[in-house]
Amino acid sequence: MRKANLQLKRDFQVALERDYEIWKSRREKGNRSGVRFRGMLTKLGALKMAQRLLGSSQNKSDVLLSSWEDHKLTLEWEVTRPKFRELFTKVEIEEAKTRLKHIREFKPNHRASRMSL
Repeated sequence: MRKANLQLKRDFQVALERDYEIWKSRREKGNRSGVRFRGMLTKLGALKMAQRLLGSSQNKSDVLLSSWEDHKLTLEWEVTRPKFRELFTKVEIEEAKTRLKHIREFKPNHRASRMSL
């Protein structure tokens, strides 16, 4: 693997770890959501985890993402950033874009339903 690609993979890992830590600091005390995400990030590494999640219709991260307050703290957001696109196939990038669109459409309804509880 080229040296530049290796650095890009490291940068992607750092970006997802940073996003996770920001998100974790915002969640309610006792909320254990995100444990699976963190475990996969540690075990597989950011790139393999992203490819696995984006390649599986069963592993859509909607459950995790529905609790993220900022879509810019998602794996999908990082995948679509110009800096990281060369790490992914066109299909993976399109899947990430589709999921981001879904998140943006879903979030207002999600917030409204939480407010009515």
